[in-house]
Amino acid sequence: MINKNILILGGTGFIGKIFTSILEKKNKITLVGSSGDINFLIGESISGALKELIKINDVIIFASWNFVLKKHEYTSKHIGSVNEILILCKKYQKRLLFVSTSLARENSKSIYNKTKYLCEKEVLLFNQSIIRLGVIYSELNLKGNIYLKLSKIPSFLGYKILLKPNNKKFYIDTFEGIGEFFKNFSFKTSNTYENNSAPVELTQIIDMFNKKKNKYIFFNWKFVYFILKSLSVLGIKFRINTDSLMSIWGDN
Repeated sequence: MINKNILILGGTGFIGKIFTSILEKKNKITLVGSSGDINFLIGESISGALKELIKINDVIIFASWNFVLKKHEYTSKHIGSVNEILILCKKYQKRLLFVSTSLARENSKSIYNKTKYLCEKEVLLFNQSIIRLGVIYSELNLKGNIYLKLSKIPSFLGYKILLKPNNKKFYIDTFEGIGEFFKNFSFKTSNTYENNSAPVELTQIIDMFNKKKNKYIFFNWKFVYFILKSLSVLGIKFRINTDSLMSIWGDN
C-alpha cells in the first residue's frame, strides 16, 4: 500500500503501533483509540466525527478491542461494533482489514478467541479482509508485547519460572512478513493472511527476545487460572484475567 489514507481503529494499542511503524513511511495514517476528541469504543455508538473519518480514508484497519466487557455482552457487543463499521465501509465503498488471531476458532474455550472467529465470519460476509496474527517479534522498545514481558522475568537459581501452555507451539509473525502482506494488499478483493510457517515452542520465542538460551521450570497454567477465578468471585480484579490465560495458555 502506497500513498493511501489509512484509518486505524485501536491505533494507539500494541498492534496499532506496529502497523503504524510499517505503513507510515509511504502512507498517511490516522490513529483512533478509546480516548481523545475522536474515539472508538466497542459497544458504544459511532460519532459523526468518526463516520467522517471513515468517509475520507481509503482503508480502515479494525484493531480495536474491549477486554473488560462483561461476559454476557462480550461477544454481542464486539460483533455489533464490527458490523457497524462494516456497514459504514460498504456505504462509503471503503476497504476494511480486521485484525484477528491465529488462535481464532469456533469451538475455542476462550471467549476472546471465539469472538474473534465470529467477527471474522461477519467480515467475510461483507467481502472484506482479515489478518490473523501470531506472536509478533517486535522491537524491544515497543511496549505491550506479553512475550517480551515474559522474557524479562528474572531467573531463580539459573532458571526462569514459566507457565506451561496446552498449545505447545505458536506462530511467529515478523515486521517483514506483515509488511509483505500490506505490500500486496488489494483494494478490490478480500484478503486473508495467516502465517503458515512452522510453529515454534514458547521457550524459543522467549529466548529470541532474550537473545540467549534459558533454562526453565514449568508449572501448570491452571493453578494461576483457578487462583484468579477465585479472587474474581471475591471482587478482586487483575489486568490479566482468566480468559487472558485461557486465550494463550489454555487453548488447544
